[in-house]
Amino acid sequence: MTDLWQFVRRLSRLLGVTALASWLGLIALTLQYDASRPTEPQSSEGRIYALNNHSHIVYINSAEKCWLNALVGTGAFLFAAGVILDFMQRRRTGRDAWTGTDK
Repeated sequence: MTDLWQFVRRLSRLLGVTALASWLGLIALTLQYDASRPTEPQSSEGRIYALNNHSHIVYINSAEKCWLNALVGTGAFLFAAGVILDFMQRRRTGRDAWTGTDK
């Protein structure tokens, strides 16, 4: 395996770990918002967006909603990029893309 494909392999794994960290950050932030935000909408503070966590509804503002959306999008993008790079690396090096065994 050439140095380039070893780099691609490491990069795909790094992207997967980073996607997992983003997902865990999303869970932690959602739980933090769930525990600390009001259960009634407060239009004076801009808390008009409902956040439903297992039927416990709290209201967040637009900045908090943007943070949650950014974590979702980042995690999805990093995961997809990691899977694509891993698939390309396995095809290029002659390994089965799904099982990881040599062809």
